[in-house]
Formats: sequence, C-alpha cells, structure tokens
Amino acid sequence: MTGLLKQYKKDFLSELEFGKNYSSHTLKSYNSDLLYFFFFLEKNYPGISPENIDKNILRSYLSVLYQEKFKISTIKRKIAALRSFFNFLLKKDIIQRNAVMDIVSPKSEKAIPSFINIDDMFLFLDSIKDKSWLDLRNRAIFELMYSTGMRVSELVSLNMESIDWEGYVRIMGKGSRERIVPAGKRALERVNKYIKKLETDFFLDINQGPLFLNKYKKRISDRSIRRILDKLIGEAGLFLKISPHKIRHSFATHMLDNGADLRFIQEFLNHKSLSTTQKYTHVTMDRLMAVYDNAHPRN
Repeated sequence: MTGLLKQYKKDFLSELEFGKNYSSHTLKSYNSDLLYFFFFLEKNYPGISPENIDKNILRSYLSVLYQEKFKISTIKRKIAALRSFFNFLLKKDIIQRNAVMDIVSPKSEKAIPSFINIDDMFLFLDSIKDKSWLDLRNRAIFELMYSTGMRVSELVSLNMESIDWEGYVRIMGKGSRERIVPAGKRALERVNKYIKKLETDFFLDINQGPLFLNKYKKRISDRSIRRILDKLIGEAGLFLKISPHKIRHSFATHMLDNGADLRFIQEFLNHKSLSTTQKYTHVTMDRLMAVYDNAHPRN
C-alpha cells in the first residue's frame, strides 16, 4: 500500500508543479506532510487502501498531531495538504469520496498584538532630533501616526489638503473609504512646523501635493518610513523593537487602557468588524484586573 500511495503522491506533486505552478517551498511542505500521514497509516493501519481511509481514521490522525504538539498553523497546513491530495485521488477515480472534507480544520490562534508602553513611546518620540527639515518631517510622521493610529500606507497617501487645522485628518483607507479622524494638538503642531519649514526653505506650495516628502521632494514611500524608523531607533540608542504597525497597536492599546470605547477605536482603525478590534482587549487584561482588584468591594 505504501508504495502505491507514494506513487500517487509523486503524480499529485507533479501535477501541482507543472499543472498548477506551485512553488518549490509549497511542494516540499506538501511532500513532508503526506509522508508523515503515510507513516501514521503504516504504524496504525498497515495495508489499508486509499478508499478505506474514512473520517474516523483521519480524526485519529488529527488527535496524534495534537498530541505531538504541532502548531495550529502546521496542523491546518497538513490537513490542507491531505484535502488537496484526496481531491486528486477523487479526480482520478481512485476513491469515491474525499473523507477529508468531513474534517474541520482547527481555528487559527488569534495573535495578540504587541505594543510599546507609554513611557517608551514618549521616549522614542522625544528622541527624534529637531534641526533639519528631515528631522521635522520624521517627528511629524511618527507623532501623527501615534496620534491617529493610521496605517503606514494611509500616512504616505496623505496630501497637504488632508489636514484640517481644526483638529482632524482626512484619511483614505482600505477600499478607498475616506474617514475623518481627530488628531492631537501636539501632532498637528509638529506637522505645521514641518510644513512651514518646507515653505520657507524650499518655497513649496503648501496648499496641495503630497504631505510627507522624501529627500528628492517626492512623495515618501512606506518602505522609506520603515527604514527611517529603524535608523532613528539606532541613533537614539534605544533598545526597542518598533514598527509602524506596532505604533498602530500601541495607539489602540493606550486608548483602550485610558477608557476609550471599543467602538470608537474601531472607527479610528477603520475595522469593518468589531471582532477585529476586540483583539486589543487581550493586551489590556492586566489593566482590567488592576481596576477590578481596586474597585470590587468583595475582593
């Protein structure tokens, strides 16, 4: 049986490689996943034919994967490989039905967002120099990002006219959906200082065009912002791991910690579903417990 299954596997992987142009990485993973399943069959169901592999056998295999403490993402991939392989066998009339379709893949582990604490965030922002127009630009970029929670892709798309000096920013988000969000006074002061520098030093039209410019006076890219961020952290000698997305996570976490309603944060972050925003409640559990310990009369 093993030799036959291995031949089927060979034919299956060949179809994926030449018929569907799968990457070598995916092919290698699928090959490894199928061999692991074949080993399970040899050990527990020697001599079984493909058409007799039913949902009970597959559930037993799934149980072994859990016992071996594979990551949820790895288990999902192994099940996906089997599902695809059995579809191939079904198409070739080697089996009558795909039993893997009866198996429910485990739900993915929800990644808890990492964030920077308030003190470290302030330390980073205050460490940015304040001399050249590039320094002013950098300070304005990260002050505004932390003030609004916008994505780096949204920030680089801002234009001069995106800023409402009454305290708002017009952001073009995912799906070309425009939203208007408040921006803090300190962030807007930094943006204004940067813009005035552009006007006085380069005589640029500050009423239109891209807001944040690179050294060639063209619209800055998100890749450049990531590179600038790494450089600033290094120059300041800060032992922090900061990314644009971590700044966004920090904005949401700090707002939630300080009493902001989850639905308001949903609007700020431009999440279609509240369930997407709810992941931030996990990182504030310590804060919640502290409030509970201090407030509950029977604690």
